[in-house]
Amino acid sequence: MVPPNCHLKIIKNRNYKYLRLRFKDFSTLLLTAPKHISEKECLNFLQDNKEWIATQINFQSQITYTLLEEKIFLFGEWIDFKDTSIQKLWQEFISTTTPSLTIKTKLQEFYQKELHSYIQLSLQHWCSLMNLYPSQITYGKSIRQLGCCYSKSHKIRFSLKLSLIPKALIDSVVIHELAHIKYPHHQKEFWDLVLTYDKNPKNIHLWFRKNHSFNLYLYKRIFKN
Repeated sequence: MVPPNCHLKIIKNRNYKYLRLRFKDFSTLLLTAPKHISEKECLNFLQDNKEWIATQINFQSQITYTLLEEKIFLFGEWIDFKDTSIQKLWQEFISTTTPSLTIKTKLQEFYQKELHSYIQLSLQHWCSLMNLYPSQITYGKSIRQLGCCYSKSHKIRFSLKLSLIPKALIDSVVIHELAHIKYPHHQKEFWDLVLTYDKNPKNIHLWFRKNHSFNLYLYKRIFKN
């Protein structure tokens, strides 16, 4: 039920309303439960979620394996390191169960720099074609919103989560948010404009349907303090 080399820690509190599972680090599985929940109910909950646990362990194995391969996950794929300082930083991040804030901050800065470089290229291309230009570009750590266009100011905010998805899908997000400069809604004329430049806007949803769990796991580990 609980994988070998993995410590199960159960925390009960009267303020907890539901049973929940999460990995505190690579070796600790944390189960939180309401005060009244019995040990048997906790074990049954673990049994019911054994597939989820196995999936999370698999994610961790994928990431740890890259230490041997000397690769980093960027723009939806494992790539070779170009910078030895980033390689060292990534290896420290992976090999530490609870990475320091300094390591995470530097890694976040790397991902934001890489994303910004590509966003600038993408904007240069699509702004020219669509004749739509944002007043300002900013970045945030939103999990649910990949991009957001403020209709009055025409400012666009991109999520750093984009640094973990393929570049072609980043282009889809850029097109989507630029279209909002003209149409601050999701009605027919908005989608007509999007489809003029992005023939397959649903591809991003198909990609996330297949890669959501791993992408979310890695995103939280890197960007959520």
